[in-house]
Amino acid sequence: MESAASRQARYLRAIADDAGRLPLLGDDDGGQLWPVCGRPAADAAPTLALAAAVLGDPSLAVCAPPEETYWILGRAPDVSVIEGARAAWPSQVLPHSGYFVSRTPAGDHLLFDAGPHGFLNGGHAHSDALSIVLTVAGRPVLVDPGTATYTMDAAMRDRFRSTRMHNTVVLDGREHVAPSGPFHWSGGPAGRFTISRTAAGFDFVEGTHDAYAGSAHVRSIVSLHDFGWLIVDHVAGDDDVTAEAWWHLHPSWTPSIRDHVLDLIAHDGQRLGFATTATDVTVIGPGDPSGLSAFAPEYGRVEHGYAVRTVTRGHAPFVIVTFVTAPARRTESLRLSVQPAETSAGDDWRTCVATVRLNQMSIAALLATPVSSDLGPDAAPATRWGGAGVRTDARVAVVRFEQGTAAVASLVNGSQVEIADPRAGLALATRVPAFHGSLRPALASAVHQVEPSERLVTEAL
Repeated sequence: MESAASRQARYLRAIADDAGRLPLLGDDDGGQLWPVCGRPAADAAPTLALAAAVLGDPSLAVCAPPEETYWILGRAPDVSVIEGARAAWPSQVLPHSGYFVSRTPAGDHLLFDAGPHGFLNGGHAHSDALSIVLTVAGRPVLVDPGTATYTMDAAMRDRFRSTRMHNTVVLDGREHVAPSGPFHWSGGPAGRFTISRTAAGFDFVEGTHDAYAGSAHVRSIVSLHDFGWLIVDHVAGDDDVTAEAWWHLHPSWTPSIRDHVLDLIAHDGQRLGFATTATDVTVIGPGDPSGLSAFAPEYGRVEHGYAVRTVTRGHAPFVIVTFVTAPARRTESLRLSVQPAETSAGDDWRTCVATVRLNQMSIAALLATPVSSDLGPDAAPATRWGGAGVRTDARVAVVRFEQGTAAVASLVNGSQVEIADPRAGLALATRVPAFHGSLRPALASAVHQVEPSERLVTEAL
């Protein structure tokens, strides 16, 4: 029993952000076993403090023991055990539930859903395949809409669990799955991870689902822990497709649009940058009659914020790229672009070459996605490929430039980075699942050679 409780507590700590706040995934009716102090149901901090005290595992706690912990224990907890916590929780994949969690030391928390459509008949599931939830520096930014109601308002019930109410992509106006009554669905689309990797300072994950016949949506996410988040939506197929990407902001944020860049401004003045390569960008505000910008932080309570809808029309395959800045970055000069690969990765791969410019820094991100699901998580292009002044043998390569000089590289399933700048490069001794490290200029050699174990942490499926 203790082993089961420990696994449950570690799972809870993994999906909660560093304040103990749970994302509103699927249905949530606000139920609590011990509603002692009127705390929101999504606040797991008391439960985590209790688990830390009972299991003797201080890493589970996110704060000093709150009042609820004393009441539930019936005694004072060993504060010294809990106070000794605050250990950084790692980024990790949770394959059985279908979640990938990317975390940073700054308190950023991204949760990516690439799992099955609920449990059994999916009665409490939402149509949210490949959706993300993002907390930046402890502040919710991209949110799941919550539940609002079960049976009091049928239209609201279906709207809150629809695909458009989640941070994901809709193809040709089709929901991932249609509801059939308040607790049933007409089908059960299956999502799955294709690959996940973690390294110090860098995370990468990719997933897909089978909701669309004839077309497909594959989402790749690159998390650069002190720079931002790059989301690449690959639309596969061989037909004309209209792709809507939806982004739902917490009500504490207001977007201000300029070209294809949005300034996200919090109530206290904090700013984030949001850029997209989509051709049509619309902001939906609190007064919009569609109700698609609504947010239910608790069951039965509805607030109104903003949602961003982007539309891209084209002949598949094509990509939509989105970038969100880390909070420490100024956003005035944010620019995002995509370009064709200058050197092909081969017929087995679809590629994306994206460039992000932000003040005196920029990144070149090269992503290769397999055409066939027969290629597993360890696959990579057989030849070097590239664009934007970078060539690589990797499935994913991200190079950061500071004042025009290559400074940091991140790799997935690769060993080589060649850069037009002759002062830096990368050659690992062998191909590795993941790497994130500096490119130190060398006087005698243009290539930085390292052993594969240098700064390497992997999470393979």
